[in-house]
Amino acid sequence: MLSAWFRMKYPHLVAGAWASSAPLLNFKGGGVDPGAFYAIMTKAFISAGCNRFIVSNSWNAILNLSSTASGRDFLNKEFRIDPKSQINKMDDGRLLNEYFKEALEDMAMANYPYPARHLNSLPEWPVKVQSTEHRGGERG
Repeated sequence: MLSAWFRMKYPHLVAGAWASSAPLLNFKGGGVDPGAFYAIMTKAFISAGCNRFIVSNSWNAILNLSSTASGRDFLNKEFRIDPKSQINKMDDGRLLNEYFKEALEDMAMANYPYPARHLNSLPEWPVKVQSTEHRGGERG
C-alpha cells in the first residue's frame, strides 16, 4: 500500500507500484464513506438469506449477558470459551462481540466459490454457509 500511495503522491518520481487490496483513499478527507464496507458486507449476508435482526440483536444480547455473573457463565459454556480466555467482566462481552465481528468480516472478504485459507480456514461461499444458521432460529 505504501508503494501505491507513494506513486499517487509523487507520480513524477515513481514509474509504477504494486498494491493488492490497498484502501488507498481510506484516510480522513479521502472521500471514502466509512460505513461503505459494512453496508456492502450487510448486503452480502442478507442476500445469502441471513436474518439481519438475529445478528444485530445478538450484539446487545451478549453485552446484557456479560453484565451479570450468571450471564457470563452462560456465554463461557455456550461458546466453550477456554478457561484462559473466559468472560469475567462486562468489557469482556465487548471483546467477544469484536471476535464475532471479525469472523463475519473475514467471511465477507473471502466469500469465494471455493474453500479459502488465507484469512482463516473457510468453506466455499462462507457467507451462505453462515447465513443458513441465522435465518430464523435454525441451528446446525
